[in-house]
Amino acid sequence: MSGRDLKKFVLDHRANSTADRLVNRFLSRQTTSAGTYKEVDYELLKTEAQNMRKKAASTLGRLKRLACVSTQGREEQLMKRHRMVWYKENQRLIELKRNIEKQLEYFMRAAVETHSDLSEFMRNARAFAKVLDSERDEFQQNTVQPLFDLRLDLQTRMKEIRDGKSGHDVNNTGKQIQQVLTSVTEQQGSVLSLLLAEQVALETELHDAMKMCQIDDTEDMSWNVEDNEDLFGVPDQVLKWSCPDESLRSDVIKEFHRLDGKYLVHLEDLKQKYHHCLSSAYGGWSHADHLHFCYIIEQYPADIPQRRKLLLDRLHREMPHLARQQLVEHEDWYLSRQYYTQRRHALRSAWSRDRHDLLTKVSHVFEEACWRQQEADETAKARHMQKQICRDLSDKVSELRQQKLELLEIKAAIESRQNEAELKKKQLEEEKQLQKRQAQRQKLDEYYSQGEKMRKEAETRDRERLLQLCAEMSKQAIRDKERVEYRQYEYSKKVQAKEEASKEALLQSEAKEQELERLREKVRVTAESNPVRMMQSTEASTAKLSLATRKELDLQQSLFPVNGYTDEQVTSDMRFRVTAALRDANMLQSDYAKYILAQIKPFQPPRRDQESTLFKN
Repeated sequence: MSGRDLKKFVLDHRANSTADRLVNRFLSRQTTSAGTYKEVDYELLKTEAQNMRKKAASTLGRLKRLACVSTQGREEQLMKRHRMVWYKENQRLIELKRNIEKQLEYFMRAAVETHSDLSEFMRNARAFAKVLDSERDEFQQNTVQPLFDLRLDLQTRMKEIRDGKSGHDVNNTGKQIQQVLTSVTEQQGSVLSLLLAEQVALETELHDAMKMCQIDDTEDMSWNVEDNEDLFGVPDQVLKWSCPDESLRSDVIKEFHRLDGKYLVHLEDLKQKYHHCLSSAYGGWSHADHLHFCYIIEQYPADIPQRRKLLLDRLHREMPHLARQQLVEHEDWYLSRQYYTQRRHALRSAWSRDRHDLLTKVSHVFEEACWRQQEADETAKARHMQKQICRDLSDKVSELRQQKLELLEIKAAIESRQNEAELKKKQLEEEKQLQKRQAQRQKLDEYYSQGEKMRKEAETRDRERLLQLCAEMSKQAIRDKERVEYRQYEYSKKVQAKEEASKEALLQSEAKEQELERLREKVRVTAESNPVRMMQSTEASTAKLSLATRKELDLQQSLFPVNGYTDEQVTSDMRFRVTAALRDANMLQSDYAKYILAQIKPFQPPRRDQESTLFKN
């Protein structure tokens, strides 16, 4: 150990117990002085030890209560998270139930509208559902509703007993209530046992029906070729499709066998690797326990924080008859089985996909081979047909030449006959047009003569109406002139009245002003000129200045009265100065400093209601 390390060790060293310090202090006193050891008061020590035991017991009780509260808090947190998981699962199941009911209702409605044998079955199913609903309502009315009525009666009776309003004997009433509750409990127990028996019978019946329909809630992990013919062997399409080359077909068949062999080896290796998961359907558990385990583990997905802790806690709560080791082992078995199922499903999907791709490629290859063969056959056939077509075309050309000459002769005869018919038709149309023009000219002459006659009659009527209007307008002008003269006379009268009224008002205002001036002369003040008084401050301005000075003085004072301690009062305390000295000596955190500070009394003793018990324990 170097000098630097020794110095560090000495500075950092602290005594581990108070007993060591007391022993060292006693030895030092014995060696330095000739004092004697005082007699010990054992009764006082026993009393102090008893007090310390009581304090330790109270402290231990508080610790136990804190531990209990902490345990309860953790339990509440776990239950809160369990409730959140249960709420999400409940909402998911409600939504799933709603969707399934919608799909079932749509399916039943569609089946009823088809008017088939299935529609009759659906009608019977609906009628049976209505019967079940009525039976459930009747069962609820006979079993559940009386319980609620009894509960209300008991609450009313208990309230009357507490309030002292009951006129009956309380002991007899309690006995009667106990008998009624015992009877109701026995009846409900018998009803629940019957319902449980019916539930078990229905589940058994449904399980048997599912087996008859080849539906099982546990997936079969075994696999064989006979049950999966669609994934094994050569597809029938390969044998049915036409292929001009048989060697190509044999190569395709070999490729299918090679692909099947590869995936069969993978499946067999996977089965050998997870043979311990396939030995039993439920991992050595009963069907009900395994189903319960599956329902719980599906409610906790992998993205939940602390999933395993919550899962094991939930399993331990709902399945207390199983040990933790059994739950962990069954969980490992369940995960291995799930992985095996997923891996096997992935292999079968890949196998099916590869077979489908290979079958697609084979179909393209066969189509291309058939197309090439067909193209070669068509080429040879086309050459033979071309020669035959050339011979046929030469014969047809000669026949067409003769037919064309005959056609030209027939067309010339037809055109000559058509020209003669058109000429006759044109002459007839010209005669008809001439007769039509003559008839139209006669109609126009009659129309023009009738229009002239109507124009003259309208002109005569307009002249007569003009004369009548002129006479009426001359009469109206005379009447308008008289009205204008009357209005001018009335307006001049109004103007004259307004002028007279304005003159009268002017005279009244002048008389009023003269009277006011006469009154001002009576009350007018006569004062001498005083420039000094005019330059002095007024009483209002002096009051404003004094108010501003008072506000400035108020602002300089403190806002609130000071009731604390000043820095001189704080630094004059012995405890402050001892603390500063210990801090400078780097001994503030030592046991010696704590002991010294506890022994120093404050400058003023504290009040009894403010006495602290923090350091007494």
